[in-house]
Amino acid sequence: MLTLAKCSLLIFAIGVVGVVAKQVDVQQNNDWSALLEPFLIGTVALGGVVNILPVIYEKLPPTANSIYVFRIGVTVGVIVCWVLNVVWAAFVLEIVP
Repeated sequence: MLTLAKCSLLIFAIGVVGVVAKQVDVQQNNDWSALLEPFLIGTVALGGVVNILPVIYEKLPPTANSIYVFRIGVTVGVIVCWVLNVVWAAFVLEIVP
């Protein structure tokens, strides 16, 4: 339940940043000197997967169907997290020059 609340807050925060990004008129520039600085956001967001997946996997019944559903769920979760990171980055780039 808390994970759902956390995801909802993240999506809400991304939406707020998106609204602000549309209202702010900032000219973008092509300064590539800070290229890997947002790497920490992706590392933190996706890094927890490595820590929690073995704990969740251990609780699964050892059937082919449950493992298949688990793998699909993990894949969808990682893809959704990746999409949210890309959307977040795009909105931030519209705000910060």
